Amino acid sequence: LLPAYYGPDDVEVKGQSGKVTLVRRRIPYAPLALLQGAFETALNARITDCLWMVEPRQLWSLKKIGMNYRVLGPHIDHHGGVQPIIFNIKNVLDNMRRVRPHCWDIVSDEGRIQAMADELCHNDWQDQLIDETCEDMMDRRLVESAE
Repeated sequence: LLPAYYGPDDVEVKGQSGKVTLVRRRIPYAPLALLQGAFETALNARITDCLWMVEPRQLWSLKKIGMNYRVLGPHIDHHGGVQPIIFNIKNVLDNMRRVRPHCWDIVSDEGRIQAMADELCHNDWQDQLIDETCEDMMDRRLVESAE
């Protein structure tokens, strides 16, 4: 068992020495895998800013795994009640890498999804910095200077 993922508590594990140790899972693997799939799907669609409807009791577990988000409006009474939150995938991954590297390793698929988010945000930053008119003007000046 990986010590970073487990700690003394609930589940019985028998070691080579025959000694029984109780361990409790500290990292929720299923939610992390779901985040990984959701992040990858969003990034493949070139989406970096996400809105998510979460059960209020799950908000603490999102903070615990290093996911930073903003609450968007009041609690909504829908199928038992949900809280809308908004977040940026790159910001979530950057924060998770810093505060919960073990969770980041799973969610980012050992950095693969982080690289996708970095690349997409980098490209979007460049696209938003220079509008088409300015880009055309720069292209004309480059062609004129090359002649």
